[in-house]
Amino acid sequence: MQHLASLAHLGFKKLMPNDRGIELVRFGGENHAMAVARAVERLELAIPAEHRPSGHSVARHTMIRNWWPERKRA
Repeated sequence: MQHLASLAHLGFKKLMPNDRGIELVRFGGENHAMAVARAVERLELAIPAEHRPSGHSVARHTMIRNWWPERKRA
């Protein structure tokens, strides 16, 4: 289960607009990114606390906050 959460987090990072690894698939906007972040968090909560990855949720929300406000001003 821990590996699944790590893969989900990696997939989230790859969907961020500033990651150029997969050009054809991106989040449709901030709301889409937040919905996926919440889904990944639900997955992580299913992992027993002693094995649960720490910091991934904060990293995802930071990526979202750091990406879209800049683009809204541009």
